[in-house]
Parts: sequence; structure tokens; C-alpha cells
Amino acid sequence: MAGAVLSAAETSARRAWLAAARWAHNRGDVPDDEVFAAFEAWWTAEHPPPEQVPDDAPSWWHGCWLEAGHYLHDRRGGTVQNPALDTLPLDGGYAPRRHRGTYQVVVTALSKDRRARDDLHNRSDELPQGQYARTIVTSNGDVYTILSWWDRTQGDTRGNCSSCFIVHGRYAYSSAAMVAALPRHFPKQAARLAAAGVQLVEAELGTDR
Repeated sequence: MAGAVLSAAETSARRAWLAAARWAHNRGDVPDDEVFAAFEAWWTAEHPPPEQVPDDAPSWWHGCWLEAGHYLHDRRGGTVQNPALDTLPLDGGYAPRRHRGTYQVVVTALSKDRRARDDLHNRSDELPQGQYARTIVTSNGDVYTILSWWDRTQGDTRGNCSSCFIVHGRYAYSSAAMVAALPRHFPKQAARLAAAGVQLVEAELGTDR
């Protein structure tokens, strides 16, 4: 990025990210969601999300596959392992919650460690089914876009059931692109959501909406 000419929006996003990073370095109590939001603003400015997820883009489903049990699945429904994804708290960690104190939308996966994640979980509640959060995860130069929501339509009606739609690519995908791609990549799961009357609507992290 050295010597690059940045737009006003990119310059603003970069300043916000750098300020948050420096604040986090000097203070250990800066909220993780603030640092993440600042970084995502900068990342998105530098990597504009493609308008469409290719049909052949590598993708996975984490959650119930028409029966109880949260696992990582490929597009054929097989249970699979993925070194970059297996270490992530996909089971509920990326589904949005509302903090009881601040009323802001949070995801526990963005916490700095397991203890902080458990503490945030205990201080927040699940959002209604279908309200999703989009999270960008990078690993070894690869980018994974994760859409996650609380979901009791896929074979398990109990609480604490969540689903993740995950796509791998060179860039992060927009929320609209991910929602549009879901029926093409995982038609059975999309059909179950539709049959239950559950509509995917984005919940904005760090806000009270």
C-alpha cells in the first residue's frame, strides 16, 4: 500500500483502523468489536466486495443438516474437515446476539479469547431467527465470508441452534451477494427457511438495531 493514492473514504477508514489499533495496543480494555469494525471498514474499502458469488466458489454449511447436530458440511451434505475453519467457534460464535447492558448487536467469536467469549455469551441474548451477521475471516492469505444466524428450521427446534453459510475466495463477499448465493449453494437449507417463513435480514454489529 505504500505510495497508493487513497480516496477520501479510504483515507477515513484507514485512519479509523489505525487509531483503533493504536488504542488497542496502548489500552488492554478496548472493546474487540470496535477494533473489528474499524478494521472491516478499512478492509472493505481496500477490497470492494464482488457483486456476485460464483456458483463454483468453495462453500460450506455449518449447522444441522436436516437433523440434530452441528457439523461442517460440504455442498453434498457430507461431514468434512477444514484446517482453516475447524479452529473457529462456528457453533453459535458468529450468530448475532444483543448485549443486555448496551443493547448493541455483538458476536462472541470476535472476543479476544475463550474466557471473554463465554463472558459475552452470558451477558447477551440470541437475536430472532433469520437476523444474521456477516463476518470476514482471513487465514494464510485466504478470505472466508461467514453469514450466521440462529436457526431452528434445519432439523433441531431447540434453542442455541445456529447456521453458518461460509464462502471462500480471494475477496470478501457483500451481504447481498451471500444471501443471493445461498439458494444456489445450499437449496435444501434455503427451502426450509422459506417454508418456515424465516427471512434473512442483516443485523448491524455494534448498533442497537
